[in-house]
Amino acid sequence: MTGRRLLFVLALLLIPVSHGVKLMLGLKLWIDPTLLLALAIFLLFGIRVRPWPSLMVVMAGFGCAYVGSLFLAPRGSDLQALNRIFQEPVRLALSMVTFWVALAFFEEDRQFSLKWLSVSIISQLLVAGCAALVLIGVLPAPRFIWSFLDIQYHGLSTQIVDVGPLVIPRLAGTFGEPSPFGLFMFSGLIVFSLALLRETHNSKWVRFGFVASLVGTLGSLSQQVLIGLLPFLTGLALARGRKRFTLRAALVIVTCALVPYVVSRLMVQKEEAVLLQGRHAFGSSGGERAFHAEYAYDLLRRGVVPWASGAGPGRYGEYVAETGLLPDTTTPQVALVEWAVGYGALGTVLIMVWLWRVLGSGVRTYGLLLGASAFVALLLANMFQANWMSEAWFLALAYLSAGDDVPGQPGKVQRQTTQLKGLMAAQRTPASNPLQPSQKDGRAVAPGPL
Repeated sequence: MTGRRLLFVLALLLIPVSHGVKLMLGLKLWIDPTLLLALAIFLLFGIRVRPWPSLMVVMAGFGCAYVGSLFLAPRGSDLQALNRIFQEPVRLALSMVTFWVALAFFEEDRQFSLKWLSVSIISQLLVAGCAALVLIGVLPAPRFIWSFLDIQYHGLSTQIVDVGPLVIPRLAGTFGEPSPFGLFMFSGLIVFSLALLRETHNSKWVRFGFVASLVGTLGSLSQQVLIGLLPFLTGLALARGRKRFTLRAALVIVTCALVPYVVSRLMVQKEEAVLLQGRHAFGSSGGERAFHAEYAYDLLRRGVVPWASGAGPGRYGEYVAETGLLPDTTTPQVALVEWAVGYGALGTVLIMVWLWRVLGSGVRTYGLLLGASAFVALLLANMFQANWMSEAWFLALAYLSAGDDVPGQPGKVQRQTTQLKGLMAAQRTPASNPLQPSQKDGRAVAPGPL
């Protein structure tokens, strides 16, 4: 295994365990090892930057951060202020580097990448399953394991759902919460579904990864992720179920089973957003998100935050902290609101242009129904997360962008490599001499007419 491959394998395996490792070591760092490994691959091995709107998004992040600092100077020393201004732009840049690196690997070494992504997802599902069994008392565990899970999950009771007499544990793994765990699993589900249904890279690792990511997605019981799962299953049934009655029936059954749960959760969110106001809204996901959306809109409407460039990535919390209700590390928990208030109109448009390019690549490769449904599903699953910059999400977008394989044919990079090898072999083969002696009679034979 080359150094380039080894670094990418470590980056994939460390996506789910970063949070748990930092918690065990007592580290309060925002940066994850996966981002640093992606940066090392990018710098050491000359990864291409593409498509160009992705680079413009990174530049807009730094530009909006600088303009936002002119309107609201952060508190603290010079170093603390600098960290406050540019922490989120740096994180955005590293996340986009992860996108570029994953794009290169999925185009050049796709089967290898899918194998190790599958290993990462399967291992994380095993950890999540063991933790769930410990939570409901089926699997015995030492006291220090219980203490770690209590800290990791912010209270064990938050990971259990009561459905009548049944006690169902929500899978969270080493992420600490079901939502980011579910997004990681769902991103893998999109990747493996496209690999199985459209491409030739459907090895046993892809099939194992598909099953594990599906179980993890459903087991998280994350309403943010399940909202994204519904349009993907619908698009999958329409695109691939036309000539496969069994597949179409199975997808319809799963979709119908998920609809009541998702609808009931959405109704609860709506009631929270309407009934809960002010201080009482905090602690309820629907009410808190509604408060942030309204407060961010008010900041833009009154001109407190410039509408063109926003407050700067990650600076919204400093404005909402002035209410005395929330700390300055608060995020809107709605990606679209975070883009509007943090990046302004300029940054939001550039993000949309980049995402449009990703959508276009997916539609060209997988067709309108399958490509568009996969893109919409990823967008919805990440729309209501606490922070939209997820390594797994950028990884899935890279796969959607890199897809150019046709069933029964090698990929673009494989075709180019084959052509190059053929050309090099032709150059190494000595050209025949037209005046070479004949093997029959030993006389030189002049070339005949062309």
